[in-house]
Amino acid sequence: MQRKEPKFPIKVHKNGVTVPVYRVRSSLGYVSYVIAYREGGSRKKRGYSTVAKALKAARAAATRIAGGYSRAVSLSGDEAVALIEASSLLKGFGVSLYTAVAEYVAAIKVLGKTATLLEAARHYARSAATVTVEKTVGDVAAELIATREKDGSSIRHVHDLDSRLKRFAAAVQLPIGEVTAAKIPDFLLGLNLAPRTVNNFRTSISNLVSFSKMRGFYPSDADPLK
Repeated sequence: MQRKEPKFPIKVHKNGVTVPVYRVRSSLGYVSYVIAYREGGSRKKRGYSTVAKALKAARAAATRIAGGYSRAVSLSGDEAVALIEASSLLKGFGVSLYTAVAEYVAAIKVLGKTATLLEAARHYARSAATVTVEKTVGDVAAELIATREKDGSSIRHVHDLDSRLKRFAAAVQLPIGEVTAAKIPDFLLGLNLAPRTVNNFRTSISNLVSFSKMRGFYPSDADPLK
């Protein structure tokens, strides 16, 4: 009976330290087994010809790193309690304390003083909940044009709207939900047209966003044209 190969990545754990083993196939079809970890402040990667060799190296690295942590780190009573409680909060999420802290710091750098991370997460959850379908700018524009043709809009209005939105869709090839407040003025400024014409484009895009909200393609509480 052929032995079934384990599911990758294989994670080797030692006293809170995790070293994963990856199965990698080169462009020529050769398979190798790679371990990746941080040690001494730098990222390290090592490749091996067999799973057994990679697992042995991963266990050695995890043991070495865990030993270094235990020798180097000295915590006060309050710090030890905080560390234990923080690790307990993360149980069940499959995320290490280091990863959680690193992502928190990165998020705070993005938010600055505009909001807390919790406020940003709640806002995102509310916005995402209103988007029921993901469609590209071009797809939504086509739906809007079809709707205008059916609701009795003038031929000239439909033609102008179609022309402007096709140009917008060609420039912004994204899901409509990813069209942020920054992308619209970038597009408008790049037109190099008369102010009145640019304003007509802005009105067409505003119609597209309003239609998208009504159909559940765009967050209902977002206003990229405000």
